[in-house]
Amino acid sequence: MVHSNDGEYLCVVRNKFGDDVVPFKVIVLAKPAKIEQKTESDKKVMYGGILKVDCVSSGLPDPKIQWALPDGTMINRMREEGDYTCYAENQVGKDEMKVHVKVVADVPVIANKTNDVIRVLYGESISLQCSAKGEPTPLILWFSPTNRAITSGSDKYFIHDNGTLVIQKVQRFDGGNYICLARNSAGQDRKVTRVEILVSPPAINGLIGTTNSMRVSSAKQGLLFSLM
Repeated sequence: MVHSNDGEYLCVVRNKFGDDVVPFKVIVLAKPAKIEQKTESDKKVMYGGILKVDCVSSGLPDPKIQWALPDGTMINRMREEGDYTCYAENQVGKDEMKVHVKVVADVPVIANKTNDVIRVLYGESISLQCSAKGEPTPLILWFSPTNRAITSGSDKYFIHDNGTLVIQKVQRFDGGNYICLARNSAGQDRKVTRVEILVSPPAINGLIGTTNSMRVSSAKQGLLFSLM
């Protein structure tokens, strides 16, 4: 029954011997829908976290609860940040509560962020460490000394899932400052690692830094060569 059903009614019982009538009055008890304990309009939730917003209503008959987007689209759950409205409605009234949801993210932070200097022998391979924390999970990018983005999977470079950069068989031109950039929607952090290439002096027959001289002398029998 609804509020418009209020009024006086007659109950009539009839048979061939006569009628009997009982008058009665109907009052429909109704209470407009009302949202109880409306929460603050701004809600924050960590990226990837769970946000629960209560929308408790009272009324007679029991109100129907619905959530909607600003354009009126009804939804079952909140999926992203933005504005949401809770509607409570029954036959005699309607109430609403607006909520703004903001997703909070953590700025990336690179671990052990010191300006390292790493020395490596010419022709050897080297690993440069770069791990970072943040929400959402930061994307790790590496840049060469010429400020060019380094891509993984080549014969020269490989980037592991943990952000470690491997440089294969370093050459003289591989020396310089390498920049690690950790980036997500909240911001970015960077780390600089300097690579110095060590080149060994040339060696002949395993002798390094030794001066060899050759003396040439003549004799009647021919030429005599000797190494000093």
